Amino acid sequence: MPLSKAERSAVNKRNAANAKGPVSEEGKTIASANALKHGLRARVHILPDEDPDEVQALLDEWTGHFNPQSPDAKHLLDQCVHSALLFQRVVRCQAAVMSKHMREAARDRDFEAADNVAGFAAGLTSDPDGSVRGLRQTALGCRYLINAWERLGSRLNDLRWWSYDELEEALRLLGLDPGDVRNSPRTWRVAVYHALLQRDVHRDKSLTALFNAENRPGSTVAVLDRDSLPSNEEALQTLKELVASQLEELLARESYLRTTIEQPDLASVQQQKILVPTDENRLLLRYHAEARTSFSRTRAELLKTLARDAKSAAERAETESEETPAEASAAAETAISPNEPNLDANPSEETASEPSDVPDPAAPGEPSEAAPETLTDSDTSMSPEWPISPQNGGLTTPLTAPTAPPA
Repeated sequence: MPLSKAERSAVNKRNAANAKGPVSEEGKTIASANALKHGLRARVHILPDEDPDEVQALLDEWTGHFNPQSPDAKHLLDQCVHSALLFQRVVRCQAAVMSKHMREAARDRDFEAADNVAGFAAGLTSDPDGSVRGLRQTALGCRYLINAWERLGSRLNDLRWWSYDELEEALRLLGLDPGDVRNSPRTWRVAVYHALLQRDVHRDKSLTALFNAENRPGSTVAVLDRDSLPSNEEALQTLKELVASQLEELLARESYLRTTIEQPDLASVQQQKILVPTDENRLLLRYHAEARTSFSRTRAELLKTLARDAKSAAERAETESEETPAEASAAAETAISPNEPNLDANPSEETASEPSDVPDPAAPGEPSEAAPETLTDSDTSMSPEWPISPQNGGLTTPLTAPTAPPA
């Protein structure tokens, strides 16, 4: 009996409860990168191919330069570092993609040139002249001819002769048909020099066939005579000079084609390959623009926040500096000046606490301890009321000048 939707949901929940993911930190780190494709939208700061020390050094550099204090400034600085890392990832990804396109362009070009060389090399047997002309159009084709002539030159140096197969190869490399001796004076001359390097029996047989009127071109009659043929050493030297002249010409042509034509052409092809508006290139350009925009906006907001924090700190410092003189002034106002009376204090306590330099007047009927000073006429003119300030003993009642004693 099929399960209902609710029953199937309950079964799935029970199965999910028994499932376990990675437990260790290493396993969790690996699992977190299971869906990683290019890392250009990764929220994690450090990717597996990034050095944590470099990321921390970048963060320390930004922190040391801006020195954020508020939480929002610190958050914006982290965002700037993240945007900088994202931009670096985009640049690295672009460089990797462009390098890949350039390698692919060079590889495709090499494959195409190799196919052309293989096709022309296969046609040397049927069409030597056309195949040699085709091989000489590319640097790789010239390299093919150079390798063949170097091999034939080594055979002459080591063995001092060629086999018949090697003679036919040399003639084809010259663009000549080995079977058309009658119509090609050059083919006939090379065959004669080759015959002179053979042993006695093969030499006589080959020379007899070559000097036969049916095989000998008419233009060669005045060049070589059967009775005045060059020696074996002269024939060997002539073939070596032929090989050397071919190598010299091919080496110069190969260098010219490679440096003057093919390398600039390959660079142009690679540039076109990079600039082709493929989906991959469009995506990279989009990520590049997003990373640059995100960095610019976050940095601008960080600078605004730092300026706002600096302004707030300056205002707080100014407020504190203004409050300090006001408090000092208030404290000075509440302090009691030593030259002013303390109205809040008890007069009796104040008088008792401070000794007076003015002697107290004697009470009526009691002699004074100190003899009174003799008053002159000028002293009697003093006002009968003599106000004494607190500085003169703290007396606040008027004093009456004493009357002079009778004679």
